[in-house]
Amino acid sequence: MAGPLRIDIEDGVYHVTSRGWQRRSVVRDDRDRQRWLELPDRKATRCGWRVFAWRTSRGP
Repeated sequence: MAGPLRIDIEDGVYHVTSRGWQRRSVVRDDRDRQRWLELPDRKATRCGWRVFAWRTSRGP
């Protein structure tokens, strides 16, 4: 179930996370992972957002 809608604040700073249900992986393989990681870049470019930090994890 999705959480409540967030308030959109002009010039706001947001912390964005992504995790699969029950901590399951959201990607199937390295190619799928690469495509998944391109999505935030395309959105940030299209919307004129600045990304201050980026971290990926290949954890369990």
